[in-house]
Amino acid sequence: MEGIYNHKQGIAWDYLQKYGYLKKRISVGMMHTAIVLHDNTARACSSGGEMQNYDVQSWRDLKEIATCSIGTMGLRYDGQIYYVSRFNDVESPVSYWPNNIKTLANSAGHILGLTEDGKVVSFAETVSGCESDVGDWSDIVEIKATQGLSAGVRKDGTVVVSGNDAIARQVVLWKNIEHVYCGDKNLVVGLQFDGRVVVASTNYEFNTSHWKDIIDISCGKNIIAGIQGNGKVFVSGCEDCLDNIYTINVNNRRFSQNDVLTAFATDHTVWMGDAEMGISPYNNDVDFDMMDAWYGFVQGFVGLKADGHIEINYDEDDKNCASSDWKVFTESFDLSAYAPVSVPEPQIETTSTGAEISTGAENLNDNQTHRTELEKRQKRYMIFGIIGLFLWWPISIYFVYKYIRVSKELNSMK
Repeated sequence: MEGIYNHKQGIAWDYLQKYGYLKKRISVGMMHTAIVLHDNTARACSSGGEMQNYDVQSWRDLKEIATCSIGTMGLRYDGQIYYVSRFNDVESPVSYWPNNIKTLANSAGHILGLTEDGKVVSFAETVSGCESDVGDWSDIVEIKATQGLSAGVRKDGTVVVSGNDAIARQVVLWKNIEHVYCGDKNLVVGLQFDGRVVVASTNYEFNTSHWKDIIDISCGKNIIAGIQGNGKVFVSGCEDCLDNIYTINVNNRRFSQNDVLTAFATDHTVWMGDAEMGISPYNNDVDFDMMDAWYGFVQGFVGLKADGHIEINYDEDDKNCASSDWKVFTESFDLSAYAPVSVPEPQIETTSTGAEISTGAENLNDNQTHRTELEKRQKRYMIFGIIGLFLWWPISIYFVYKYIRVSKELNSMK
């Protein structure tokens, strides 16, 4: 099915090819976050810091990691798995899963494993955690999971779904599918080899018929975002369109009606928004401006810096519960080739006689510039704090804290 397509090039395509594997090595769960470090060992973190009841530090030779609500699974390069649970009375899938697992997919309630021969296995610690039956699937080349639903792509480009009969009936006609994406139990999105997008949904209507040359997709329950290789983003669910983006993420807000879309641009700005409020720039904040990916909200955010370090924030005091030596890759991702920074020539003001004016006011100008920037941040934090009240209250608390901190700095400059 696969061929050569001209749309598979550009900044977003390069980022996907170089760092797309990290989506399988950074797993954000409802209760905790687990990551695979650059040396193929693992770490886990929650709002309480490193979790002793999720002891993954002894795991070695890891290829992928996956979290569910009360457990963590690791996949080794040799196809064998690790598993640790919060509870001791649960039978580990290590005892009965085959030892030829190729890749994992996970939701809050269950974890899927794809074998080298195209079979799929499933694991959930509770009966209600996984409502999908995948035992008879075959010839599968890709798997995805969301709460109560499993999806797979066959090697002939067709799609199979378990967990929602209405969605399964819609995808049965799909062809030439390269990748599949799950928003929630009521939304499955297919990406065709030629870059076109098809949607199966039972709750919302999405229009992606005009999309083309898409290389990657992120979706929640009411937003679908697709990115072209050249960095252009299309969004269905809110009618914004962004340019010069290299990676996107849609966070499925479990306790809110709206998803949150985050997009990172080549000029180091961050765009964030939802279907109700639209998308607006969220930039010039040093805490986030250095992030090169934003994997999602749980009780805070999980971000990836350009140098490979992880930032995991679960509370309102900016405390990073990831240790400083947690690094998922060793080479920095350089955007300079795609977004060169042009430095304007300095303008020197002169008097009527042609003499240069003294530069003694430079510090004053710098202070005024800094004050203007702080005032912009203050307004932005107030706006996002209000938005957070409608999305999820911890978001509002976080931005209120940032607003107070910036306000104190402004007062100190008076």
